[in-house]
Amino acid sequence: MGTEKISRLVLMTGIPLMLSLLINSLYNFVDSIFVSRVSEDALTALSLSAPAQILVSALGLGNAVGLNAVISKALGEKRPDKVRKAADASIFIALCAWILIVILCVLFVRPYFNWQSGGNEVIAKYGRDYLTVCMLFAFGQMGQWVFDRFVIASGRSTLSYGSALYLPNAQGYRLLYSCGKGLLTGYDG
Repeated sequence: MGTEKISRLVLMTGIPLMLSLLINSLYNFVDSIFVSRVSEDALTALSLSAPAQILVSALGLGNAVGLNAVISKALGEKRPDKVRKAADASIFIALCAWILIVILCVLFVRPYFNWQSGGNEVIAKYGRDYLTVCMLFAFGQMGQWVFDRFVIASGRSTLSYGSALYLPNAQGYRLLYSCGKGLLTGYDG
């Protein structure tokens, strides 16, 4: 990467990064399309979940962007030991962030939806179920961001296309399977 033209480097790293961010940004939108077919209450619950999902994204992407900067610098300095340490630290930070997310989910999802649902128990239940599953599987998404930025920083940006398309989709299938039982069959309360 140190000998390539700047314009080529921007294209090699920029396009995969933009694609990855676009795909991650579309999840709530795509979920909204499918959930809107269930009911208006389910769509409202999904919309109320968006701020928490954005906070999770901020934690994961902040970690990944920091990793990208450190790895790019270490590769430029030809210090593979520093690259390894940065990757290990980033994975550890992703794990710690995920644990924090799970703790916050356990403590605050119920009060948040009781407050935001306006007393509508159906919305509160849909929201609690959906956001709990999202938070519990957030580690997969954080891992995808770390992997994605690692391969982009190392100059193998074409590998990030696969992670951007496969890893979050695998998480999405788990979400659809887990939430589908309650959302698609109706409120069981």
